[in-house]
Amino acid sequence: GLQAGDEVMISYGALGNDQLLLRFGFVEVDSPHDTFTILPQDFARALQFEDGAVEKRLASAGLPLDTGVTLQRGGGLSRPEDKAALQAILGSRGEQDQAAALHSAATLLLQESSQAGAARQGVEGQFR
Repeated sequence: GLQAGDEVMISYGALGNDQLLLRFGFVEVDSPHDTFTILPQDFARALQFEDGAVEKRLASAGLPLDTGVTLQRGGGLSRPEDKAALQAILGSRGEQDQAAALHSAATLLLQESSQAGAARQGVEGQFR
């Protein structure tokens, strides 16, 4: 049994930083369970697809229209369905082209997130 002064440890499980933050109020630097999801509309913007093109590709593959691609820290695909979604969205591109498309979409999202954060800070600064 436990004695007074014994160290007690808890495991939060295999959660990414978004879930750790929402559930427990902290994030873990370099979490091996961290993921990044690129949604269909993000691919469409980053790769300059015509309106509805990504959704048509997903539907043709029998996938839900909101199917995104989830990447693990380090760039690997996170879930089994990610490969099917990536193939549906990008077609028969080679691995290098797929990697470049993922990079373009992720870079666009990070830039937009950074710009939104800077804008929020500017607005918040007006109310201090």
